[in-house]
Amino acid sequence: MIFRAAVILVLTLLGGCSASRYDVDYAERLKAYRHEADFACLAAEPTGFADDRLRLRLPRQFAAPVPDDADASRIKPPFVKDFPGFVAAHEAWLQIKNLRLSAGLSIGVWRGKQADVEKSILTQVVADEAFAAAKPRWEKVTVTDGNGEPAAWSRLVLEGKQVFESQVVGNPELKKWDGACQIWVLAAPRQDLGVVLAWRVPNDVAGMLDVPLAMLSTTVARTVQFPPPSAPAAGK
Repeated sequence: MIFRAAVILVLTLLGGCSASRYDVDYAERLKAYRHEADFACLAAEPTGFADDRLRLRLPRQFAAPVPDDADASRIKPPFVKDFPGFVAAHEAWLQIKNLRLSAGLSIGVWRGKQADVEKSILTQVVADEAFAAAKPRWEKVTVTDGNGEPAAWSRLVLEGKQVFESQVVGNPELKKWDGACQIWVLAAPRQDLGVVLAWRVPNDVAGMLDVPLAMLSTTVARTVQFPPPSAPAAGK
């Protein structure tokens, strides 16, 4: 009887260990699946900007860079012409019926103080009649990056009429449309630089984004990396 009881106990313990390992494996696979699902709307690999001082994963819809000879409203927000550290602009053309509208992402890599960058942007924004009455203010947003580390961003959320380029049957036109804009600013940890991400989307085509703008901007913010500066070559 004692031997039989011992055998049953060993089998029970082995079964418990097996079930425990299964639960851990399942939880890890589920976590990985959810992580990948969160970033499914983005490119699989990060893109480097400003001599690889900044990396981020671009949205699949915003993969196309804006041509240098495009209208200025497609390159930078018209109300932030002095865009801190501007390095690149990407866009998505979204279509309803025979109308195409451009939605944009402007990227800047700045050096200096975050407070000065925020002041410069806000001063330009409130000078625009579309936003002055709303008295926009920076808000703090903490997002968790891909490594699980928190990053404290400043975000400016704007709603109002803005200049966007549209195309009707291929004919370009500049016109003011009701639109959303989000401007995100972050200082790099332990480095004297930071990033500005400015999103603009016309309301009429906002529903055609893969995910809503608020989710898209947050997801991209989670992928931002500041690679450490390269070590100087030997003898220099």
